[in-house]
Amino acid sequence: MIHMPNRGFQTLDNIQPLEMYFRQRAWELFSEVFDEASYEALWILSIFMLGCSSERHAMLHHLAVRFINEMNLYETVSDRQLDEQTTDPEERFGLEMNRRAWWDWYHNNDCCKLMPWIDFEDYGSLIKPQRVEGEKIEDWANIEFHFHSKMALRSLERKLADTIESKQDQALTLDEVSFFEEKLHEWHMNQPDFLRIPETENVLPSMWAVEINIRHNLTKISLNRLFLQHHENCVATDSTEMNPHTALVNCTQACVLITDLLYILHVKHYCRPHIRAWHQVCSTLIDMITMFTENPNQCDQSCMEEARAALAKATWLLEQTDAFKRRVPGYVEYGEVVLEAMERLNIERLCWKEEASWAYDVGSDYNYNNPSVLE
Repeated sequence: MIHMPNRGFQTLDNIQPLEMYFRQRAWELFSEVFDEASYEALWILSIFMLGCSSERHAMLHHLAVRFINEMNLYETVSDRQLDEQTTDPEERFGLEMNRRAWWDWYHNNDCCKLMPWIDFEDYGSLIKPQRVEGEKIEDWANIEFHFHSKMALRSLERKLADTIESKQDQALTLDEVSFFEEKLHEWHMNQPDFLRIPETENVLPSMWAVEINIRHNLTKISLNRLFLQHHENCVATDSTEMNPHTALVNCTQACVLITDLLYILHVKHYCRPHIRAWHQVCSTLIDMITMFTENPNQCDQSCMEEARAALAKATWLLEQTDAFKRRVPGYVEYGEVVLEAMERLNIERLCWKEEASWAYDVGSDYNYNNPSVLE
């Protein structure tokens, strides 16, 4: 279910029955493959972990890593000689499935951290998943999204997190900020067309593009917020170097774009973003608006207006989520925190009649429905 082809993608309406169905099938299949470590067993274990308790999650994760080590799957992503010498089609297919199994579990390693991290400098040397003979273009696009684009961004996110932790609450240097900005830009420019936001407004981005661009801009927010924490003077300058005013504008623009992307998730009924995404966007906007309010002569009025409008939109979208309406823990409580901040900052709540002024044309085509975009 995690990496199977699905043109419609998982939505709020179909994810639960799909999850229940695949989990039931997983239990039936696992009894057949449990006696032998295999990539099939690893796929099934990943399905077991969907929605399970934290205790069971840890147990299944440990079991999966034991399989990974027993099968020596790291060899499939590090040994180029093995890759070159495996020419038999059947063996080649098995090698690729094992490689994808390793990448899948490495991608989800942040929770339990049971697999050793690959240094950022060494990440580029790893063998990424490769397209197998006969694989449909839509299926391969899904693999590209998860194991090429998303993993490359996550590697950069981990590098940023390690750098922040090593600084022990000290400011990043301008060289460090420039390094991460450059790497983010390189990553963005290397993305295939189907993961980009279409330039024409009458074409909606695919679910892949929405998710990856939300992640990209959340990373930009983290980098710029960290810079702002140690610099107070937000006066605009002519300098090309990173400065507090530029960081403030970058944060605001990233939040505005994420809010637009969250709206697409809403109108197309895709699965909800994680509550952490709402925390990062809304809390950043609240802090930015507070800074604008306290220093009105040091900030652009247009930036202030964009931030206020984005917070109103983001709050409205949070209230429309299935999780908020079902009062899932964390969503309603955080919504109340944001509403209190909006009242304090004199920001009016968004009404339904105002939605049309910033809505996408939800009847337009997706760029992933155009085969030429995926080629």
